[in-house]
Amino acid sequence: MKRYLIVLLFVLIIVGCVQNYPMPLFKPNLPQIITHNLFNNLRNDPGVNDSIVVLGSSILTGQEIKEKIDTLLTVHPKKIAINLCDIRRGASDLIQAYTNNPVVVLGECGGEKDLFGRLIDDHNVVTHFRTDNPNYLELRAANTGSTIKDRGNALERINYYGSFDAFLTLDLDQIDALADLEVFRNKTILIGYCGIVAPDAAHNYRNAHITPLNRAYDQEERAPDMFDIHIAANIVRTINERNFIYEVNLLMRIAFMLICAFLLVLLITVIRTRWLLLNLVIYLVLYLLFIVAGTFLIVLLFSKNIYLDIPEYAIVLFVVAVFTVFHNQFYTTKETRTQQE
Repeated sequence: MKRYLIVLLFVLIIVGCVQNYPMPLFKPNLPQIITHNLFNNLRNDPGVNDSIVVLGSSILTGQEIKEKIDTLLTVHPKKIAINLCDIRRGASDLIQAYTNNPVVVLGECGGEKDLFGRLIDDHNVVTHFRTDNPNYLELRAANTGSTIKDRGNALERINYYGSFDAFLTLDLDQIDALADLEVFRNKTILIGYCGIVAPDAAHNYRNAHITPLNRAYDQEERAPDMFDIHIAANIVRTINERNFIYEVNLLMRIAFMLICAFLLVLLITVIRTRWLLLNLVIYLVLYLLFIVAGTFLIVLLFSKNIYLDIPEYAIVLFVVAVFTVFHNQFYTTKETRTQQE
């Protein structure tokens, strides 16, 4: 019983450290590699969503964008959401023209005026969006109804589909050349900078962030891979399709790791031979089997839209395995000496 209490203490200490001081516990960073592969390789291609259109604002001024919006309004889109942070000059023209327009949604970012739900962490990574303010651009652009409120979550994980490959993306400056604007009828249109026209490199990264779709997601040095407006499109699509990801809470994660840790202790204690080297090989195989089983469970749950985030799992099992091996060896040696005496 004593060893199980110590294992419980190990688990709680490790989980507490990771929760308060998040850091990669192993190199390579296995949890981030798994997350990247979940979103990239373990789902069917979601395809292009034809209900959402992303229009790149490029280097147009507010007045020029207003002219384009007035044209789009003639075909009665469902919503037109504009990222004002991407407007270099004349954002006030849009605010003055559309503040009271029920179809046009205006979103500012930064400071107290931040009206974007996407949550950016200290490393410029975006995995979640906030739901505590109904005025967030993504929530106003989506067909929220009572869905978000009924779920009761202050944060939701973004179910990423992609960027240019998941949404019809055009340059706003090109819509006048389209033969038929009916493609925009009853559609949700999101307007913001998305790199179609790149006058300078700095602007490309000003409102771009790192997502789990990033090819270098598990690396320390990584460039942003998605612009604000495409992140907003992913959030709107997640809400519209009711395709939410359910995240396993902390208590359930701790319970899962405790069960695995106790089971590993039991197996290491029961499966013993007279040869220390053979024991070590067996214990190493057991450890690897538990890691594979945990990864398989993560994949299986994700296929059901359940996200099990256990960055502590590998180190918990490692510490528990090492402790149990030394504990067993100590008592085996002690018993041997006692018998000899």
